[in-house]
Amino acid sequence: MTKPITYPLSRRGMLGTSGAALLAAGSPAFASMPQEGPDTPKLTMYISGPPNDAEMRKVKQIGINVVDIPDMPPIPWTADLLRSWMDKMKTQGLSLGIVMTPWFDKDHMEPHWLKIVHGLPGRDVEINKFKDCIQAAGKTGLPVVEYNFFPHRANEGYHETPGRGGSSLLTFDYDRMKNLPPLPDEGAVTYDQVWANYTHFLKEVVPVAEAHNVRLSVHPNDPP
Repeated sequence: MTKPITYPLSRRGMLGTSGAALLAAGSPAFASMPQEGPDTPKLTMYISGPPNDAEMRKVKQIGINVVDIPDMPPIPWTADLLRSWMDKMKTQGLSLGIVMTPWFDKDHMEPHWLKIVHGLPGRDVEINKFKDCIQAAGKTGLPVVEYNFFPHRANEGYHETPGRGGSSLLTFDYDRMKNLPPLPDEGAVTYDQVWANYTHFLKEVVPVAEAHNVRLSVHPNDPP
């Protein structure tokens, strides 16, 4: 009778064997791991707009399937623009999950969006542009449109502190900005005015979003 050949079991061998077993088709351990599907939350990652091949490859290589474009062009966008970007993403196995309307220009709030937040003359013209964006998103199947809504006067509260290994950490100190005067070119708005302006905005845009099967996502200033 021939004696079976045995091999010493190494740590690398154990890892390789266990990994192959987990990845084997039908493995109960692998099958029980949460898998991304139509009804599960999606992990997204920023890429620039318009999308470029290098960024798309990067996010795909680390396992991201849905991307977020925060630096969109001025509103309104067209369905043709969104569709062309989405078609390009499909070539890399990606889908566009969320875009954000421009709200900040260098060190100041974007003037057109400021009209909406502060309730200035011409705000309804800008709101209608945002409605056009929502409709364009609905036509292309883009699920989420994000916006920002806050009176601009908190950036001075941020400052950098040194972290481990020479890293730079961003922190916020309310005392740095609590007594600052309003920005001269933006003015002040009261708490009640903010809510009145926001209520007006939502009453205008939410029905449009619902009609076009688009979710709206608000990105308030952080910390709130």
